[in-house]
Amino acid sequence: MDLFSTFDPRTANKDEIEAMVRPLVRKRLSEVIACGAVREVTLGNKGQVGQLVERFFGIKPNSESEPDFVRARIELKVVPILRRGELARAKERTSVTMIDYMDLERESWSTASVRQKLDHILFVFYEHVPPNQAFEAEVLAYSFWNPSQELLPQICRDWTVVRDKVRLGRAHEISERDGRILGAATKGAGHGRTVQQPRSSQRARPRAWALKPCLTSWIYDTTRQKPQVSILEALQ
Repeated sequence: MDLFSTFDPRTANKDEIEAMVRPLVRKRLSEVIACGAVREVTLGNKGQVGQLVERFFGIKPNSESEPDFVRARIELKVVPILRRGELARAKERTSVTMIDYMDLERESWSTASVRQKLDHILFVFYEHVPPNQAFEAEVLAYSFWNPSQELLPQICRDWTVVRDKVRLGRAHEISERDGRILGAATKGAGHGRTVQQPRSSQRARPRAWALKPCLTSWIYDTTRQKPQVSILEALQ
């Protein structure tokens, strides 16, 4: 019995996950996923390629806090890449997890929920395709990633700026520009929606922690060749 028929995202280890993702590279999703086999995917909606890749691994839609690959403690992130000749960059930020202002106020960096989400990530990079063409997306590369000791202090600083604003009752003043690598991106349908924040009666826009395209572009570059500069040097 082959791995594809026995693979379980809840029990798979890293080697088994890599054995699944490796054959995806340089293939279109239509070559590895039967078009009629994925009924839950809403083609035409943002994130459709991500939905298809999740179904490839057998990951079901859920809002649980546990990782996508439970036993391996690995999150799955699917990133669109824009290519122009030899130049390539991530098309958009990569959402990590929603920010709960009430919980964030009480967190320290050592206990931060987003830190657990960042510990181990499998990035699957694909070439961006127009809407309604998700099955034609080509997988370009993949990378198992965790923040380096060089990068962690900057991520911590980005997180702390946002956390401190929440503690001061200034969640409504948060900007994605507050962070260089980890941003607090607006989230949710409709820009008029607001949520409660601690220490202030003024409501704030819902936000999610997100990795900025500069980081995911750099990680993609590492799958093609060794970058000439570190990510922190690239940000200067």
